[in-house]
Amino acid sequence: MANKFSIGGIKIFSTAGTIFASLVGAPLLIYMTVNSKKKILI
Repeated sequence: MANKFSIGGIKIFSTAGTIFASLVGAPLLIYMTVNSKKKILI
């Protein structure tokens, strides 16, 4: 029972982590890209 629960918990955690990484990573990547372009222009 404990083993099944831990596997389920890992699946939920990894899914939440993937969603969180997408939400945070995408704007961060865009921000970094815009900043690097600004540095090149200046």
